[in-house]
Amino acid sequence: MLEVAGTVYSTSGGFKFPDGTTQATAATATNLTGDVTSTGAATTYNNVVPATKGGAGTVSGLLKADGAGNVSAATAATDYLAPNGSAAALTNFPTLNQNTSGTASNVTGVVAVANGGTGVTTSTGSGSNVLSNSPTLVTPTLVTPALGTPSVLVATNATGTASGLTAGTVTTNANLTGAITSLGNATSYATVVPATKGGAGAVSGLLKADGAGNVSAATAGTDYAVASGSGSYIQNGTGAQASSNFNISGAGTVGGLLTAGSATVGGALSLPFLTASANLTLNNTHYTVRRIGGCNTITLPQPSTCPGRLYVIICSVGSGTLNLAVTGNTGGLSPGIYDDVPGAYLTTLATNSRITVQSNGSDWVVLTKN
Repeated sequence: MLEVAGTVYSTSGGFKFPDGTTQATAATATNLTGDVTSTGAATTYNNVVPATKGGAGTVSGLLKADGAGNVSAATAATDYLAPNGSAAALTNFPTLNQNTSGTASNVTGVVAVANGGTGVTTSTGSGSNVLSNSPTLVTPTLVTPALGTPSVLVATNATGTASGLTAGTVTTNANLTGAITSLGNATSYATVVPATKGGAGAVSGLLKADGAGNVSAATAGTDYAVASGSGSYIQNGTGAQASSNFNISGAGTVGGLLTAGSATVGGALSLPFLTASANLTLNNTHYTVRRIGGCNTITLPQPSTCPGRLYVIICSVGSGTLNLAVTGNTGGLSPGIYDDVPGAYLTTLATNSRITVQSNGSDWVVLTKN
């Protein structure tokens, strides 16, 4: 081993290395391959990396690479969005799936129903629009030249007020709350209201409600009294009725005519009494009539209209002769007031006298006269 302290000069031949090579001249620039690691003082770059080798080279501004190691200047509005101008000038820009806030004043295209849109292209478009989770209804003008006539409207859980909404045939079930007023063609019910909704449903007989909207059959003897006694009862009907046992306890009033059987009155019997001071035509409200003063004529009804009816007529002292007439008598004898004792028809009643008559269906027959 040769160790020299100083400079070694070689004037010929050169230096031979252990691998058998001889280097006669100083080393030139070396092309390196693989990873180069500097463990010495190589801490800076001597030259700028050219654009053809992936560096900036002499290019200024925004850069773009072509994937093959070449770098060039990027073009505004083509490779990137310019910091000013309209976004509409942007080209070669991918479609983004994003949430946008603010006001979209000029959106083109159709937003699908699944994405919260209407699914139609114009306000007069056709198709089914589905609303969900209680939208607030407005009052649109449904039939105008501008909007046209909508064909189908489907609303789910809709609340609010539709003051001018009309419909033809409703084909779906609807849960309605609040007061419902029909101003259109809803003139009949399609189904019977069930007993659980306050209707009669399938319940028959007398009904009772529980205050919670439920209706059920009333129970005889519990919810209402059951009639007892005779099996034949007088009821509030318009025609004649027969009863084998008709009892009135306490104060009772019988309006009408008892024409069959017998009536037993236990206690005082109260019948109408009238003092007449003017001419009078009798009817079913009269029984005893006492004429005084200016009552000159009393007219009895047509006997055929009230067979069996009774009247008592009194001509008081000093009142003069009373004229008696019968409705329907046109000047002949019958229908009239017939007295069997003299065998004649009466047309007057003398002062200070009285008469009781009853209709036999053809005439008024005198029962008593004094």
